[in-house]
Amino acid sequence: MREFSRKAKYFLAGAITTGALIPLTLKAIDTIPIRFSEGDVISATVLNQLFARVNATTNLPSVGGLIGEWSCSEALQAGGPLTTDGWTPHSSGLVNTREQTISIQGDAASGNMTVTGSQSTPFTYSVPTLTNSVGGLSWGSTSQAPKTAYASLIANTRLLAMKADYQQTDVVLVDQMTRAVTTVSTRTYANVYSISSIASDRFEWGNGGGSTASCVKTSGPPAPANGLSIVIQGGTAMLAWVDQSSNESGFKVQRKFSAQGDWQTLTTTSANSVTYTDSAVPSGTYAYRVIATNTAGDSISSSEVQGVIQ
Repeated sequence: MREFSRKAKYFLAGAITTGALIPLTLKAIDTIPIRFSEGDVISATVLNQLFARVNATTNLPSVGGLIGEWSCSEALQAGGPLTTDGWTPHSSGLVNTREQTISIQGDAASGNMTVTGSQSTPFTYSVPTLTNSVGGLSWGSTSQAPKTAYASLIANTRLLAMKADYQQTDVVLVDQMTRAVTTVSTRTYANVYSISSIASDRFEWGNGGGSTASCVKTSGPPAPANGLSIVIQGGTAMLAWVDQSSNESGFKVQRKFSAQGDWQTLTTTSANSVTYTDSAVPSGTYAYRVIATNTAGDSISSSEVQGVIQ
């Protein structure tokens, strides 16, 4: 057990070093929100789950990893302040920002996806009014930002190609600027964005043209429980932990007898629970852990605690 604990410390140090070398944002701190203390028992399952989270920061993005509902904070450098489709000018005066939900649906086999925004497709905006006028006539172009775009990952890269069709109305002055002629056409907006896979529940994307977004998955598994502790009184084990998630439906409380035993789920608590009492436990040495869960799946398990029932 002493040798195993020492290896676990080396792993954690390596994981932190690896994270420092990867261009992550501050939000990535929440990717592995578990703190270990001296003497904690770390199972192979927990280590494998942590390795999977670390690998997610370096793996190429996949269609399967992008499918889902995402809450996104977007920034766009445009020709001026925007007030359409949820955009607002930033106080710096340099960019426009907005918050919106995007839904990404697709097929992993074909690699094709659709991207639908609650306001408009990412990084797009409407031009609702004609911009020029003279002698009672107005001219220029108006457009309605698309709601849905079509996207595809470029194989073996972090690049996402995305295009969308939208309707544009052009008004041109003719006859020595005494008459306006209106034409309506369907245009295609297309761009290529670079994706950073920060974790299974968040990613960033953008391009060199002043467009960037940070997205957090709203339909993903909850963050894991932290700080699991145990107090033994007679044949009763009293557990307590810290709830780090806001979207769990409950916590699976699991127990196993001895290090070689199999995990058994004792109960699934209600949401926001932070304690559980295991009563009338037969004598022996037991390990306990807690797993946050919701309809999207299970979190990484908490660290394990051991208790000896006399």
